[in-house]
Amino acid sequence: MKAILASSLLALSLVASPSFANPTIQPTKTVTTAAKPAAKPQPAATASKSTRLNINTANAEQIAQGLSGVGLKKAQAIVAHRKTNGPFKTVAELVEVKGIGPAIVERNLDKMAVR
Repeated sequence: MKAILASSLLALSLVASPSFANPTIQPTKTVTTAAKPAAKPQPAATASKSTRLNINTANAEQIAQGLSGVGLKKAQAIVAHRKTNGPFKTVAELVEVKGIGPAIVERNLDKMAVR
């Protein structure tokens, strides 16, 4: 993202500079950019049960970070539902939480567990 932004700014500065209108007047400047950081390794497609997020013990921040399509508001709703109704018996029970539908549950089946 930074590289794209840097190259866009460079292009704009070249277009706006007087040397663009008459390239023989001013020499061009050399711009160096920082190297891209190495990409983080992606998690395995299926997590083992021991590395899955326990939706009965995780706090809202952990749920929001660990589940795809679940932001802080939905995560807080999951925690509130758990406090009101007791622990979840299955991950499928998450559809009872307002804002959590079957698509979100299905997308995150390999990321969560109940213990």
